[in-house]
Amino acid sequence: MTAPQASENANARNLGFVGVLNAVLSEAGHEVIWVSPSVHMTKESLEQFDSVIVGVTPITSVGANRTYGALSIIDHLWGNSKLTLLIDSPNSSQMEASLRSVVTNPASLTKSFFANRKEYSTVLADSSVSVRLHSAINHLLNDEWPTTIYSSLPWSVQEDVKLLANAKKNLVPVNLDSYLIQANPVAVDRRPKWVVDAPSTPWSSAVLKTLELPNSLMKWNKGWDDNQVMDQFTRSIGALVTSHKKDGTWWTYRYVQALNSNTPVATDWKFSGRIGPPWSSLASAIESMSQQKRDLLAMAQRESYLANIPGKQTALNILETTLNISRKEN
Repeated sequence: MTAPQASENANARNLGFVGVLNAVLSEAGHEVIWVSPSVHMTKESLEQFDSVIVGVTPITSVGANRTYGALSIIDHLWGNSKLTLLIDSPNSSQMEASLRSVVTNPASLTKSFFANRKEYSTVLADSSVSVRLHSAINHLLNDEWPTTIYSSLPWSVQEDVKLLANAKKNLVPVNLDSYLIQANPVAVDRRPKWVVDAPSTPWSSAVLKTLELPNSLMKWNKGWDDNQVMDQFTRSIGALVTSHKKDGTWWTYRYVQALNSNTPVATDWKFSGRIGPPWSSLASAIESMSQQKRDLLAMAQRESYLANIPGKQTALNILETTLNISRKEN
């Protein structure tokens, strides 16, 4: 439903969870077809695949510009074991209200505000497509969801995922970070500053008030890629990775980049602290440490993180079992 879920090009510049899924499955020898969803995809064409993963997000959110195609696929495959849904963004708490608002006011799915969404004119012109989309919305709101994977952190628990009760019955956490964490951290050139992903969130705003050192954005603008962000990590004494007001901490590649640059992370300790004291450190405490102690903390965070995620083979086995797919033997 979103560009990070549907666009390989977007993930080439800024790695998202679907980009990691694609890389891991491809490396294991699976043939992956990664495309933007379309209302023109037929049930017959979809059933040719062993597994179909559809990324979902609140359907009335601004970023859900591929919602129509995704909903069409969901309706075509509802009740088919090949369908897997995917949650990878920190706004799942909005899902129920978003679905319910469209059920209450069906015309809102195609209001003029969404005119720039992909295939908007097709949905508006073809009532049969519109019926299919509303059928999918009713399924999502009222029926038991199929297997649904979500991008998990080592401290994630199912209660952290704020979804409808019927959406959580087949919820499966997936973490593939063992494929991303490098054996040796990259070279660094520390400067007396913090790097922060989202300074305007309530959590970040509150934490920044406790700090004396300046801070810089991980991404100075939307055009920045992961390499430019990594440069910011290597030039900072610590990283602030935000917690979201209603959804808590969510997987982001920024955690991995911190580990790969041996940069200590301050995030919401109420969640991250579940895996041990190194992940309970407050930003103000990190700031007051010597650089040597910060280096030791970062190493401890890395060790704790790795100890609480599955290794490559286990992670792959979990993923393949969840998707009900198997590798072809040579």
